[in-house]
Amino acid sequence: MKALIRNKIQWGKRKPSERRITGSSGASSLSTAARLTVRQFDQMVESGIFDPADARRIELIRGELRQKSPIDGMCRIAKLTALQFHRMIEVGVFDPADDRRLELIHGELRGISPIGNLHAWLVEWLADWSLSSLPRALVWVLIQNPLDISALDSVPQPDLAWLKRKDYRHSRPTPADVLLLIEVSDFSLRYDREVKGPLYAQAGIQDYWIVNVPEETIEVYRQPLGARYGSVATLRRGEVARSLAFPDAPLALDKLFGEPA
Repeated sequence: MKALIRNKIQWGKRKPSERRITGSSGASSLSTAARLTVRQFDQMVESGIFDPADARRIELIRGELRQKSPIDGMCRIAKLTALQFHRMIEVGVFDPADDRRLELIHGELRGISPIGNLHAWLVEWLADWSLSSLPRALVWVLIQNPLDISALDSVPQPDLAWLKRKDYRHSRPTPADVLLLIEVSDFSLRYDREVKGPLYAQAGIQDYWIVNVPEETIEVYRQPLGARYGSVATLRRGEVARSLAFPDAPLALDKLFGEPA
C-alpha cells in the first residue's frame, strides 16, 4: 500500500492553525478546498479507507487527492464517499480541532470559513427561537452538525436544522429527517445559493432558508425539482417567515435582525 505516491513537500503534522486551505476551480471558487498532509494521507492508506481496487491509482499532489484514469491516464480530483469521510473522522485522520470545520460536498473536502461575531449571534438567536417555539417532543434542533447525504457523496454542516425527533446516536440524520434547514450567509452567500442550494434541492430538502445578512432578508427555497428549487421567495423587514412543518411558529425578521443600524 505504500506504493501510493505522496507529496514529500508536506511531511510532518501541521498544527491546526497551519492547515492548508486553497481555492480551486468550479464549485470551490465559492468556498475553500481543504488540503491533506502526507501524515493524513498515510493514515488513510493504513486504515484501509481507499478501495483496494482504486488504491494504486490514488496519489497526493500538493495536498489534493488525485486519481489516475485507467482510460486516458489523466489525473483528476479523487472524490470521497460519505462513508469514507465518516471513516476518516473515526480513525482520527483530521485534527480534533478541525473536525467540525470541514464538510464533504459532492465528494470534495471543503473548509468552512471561520464564523464572525454577527454570524455566531444570529445562529444562537435562531436556535433560541427554535427551542422556544417548537414542540420539543417532536423536533430536535441541531446547530452546525453533519447531515448525511450519502447518495450525493456529501456531508454538509448546515448552521441550523430542525429534525424529526428520534434517536440519532448510531446514525447521522439524513434529508428524510429534515423539517427545516437554515444557512446564515454573510460572506458565504454565493456558495449557499449556488452550491449548497442545488445540493439540498437534489437531496429533496423541502424547506431551505438562507438568512441573507448583508441584505437583512430571508430567502425561502421550496419545491425541489432536481438540482433546483421551483419556488423562491425573499422576505424582508416587516415580514414574517413560517416553516412548512410548523407554520404556527413565526419568525419576525425585525426581531431577528434587531434595530436598524
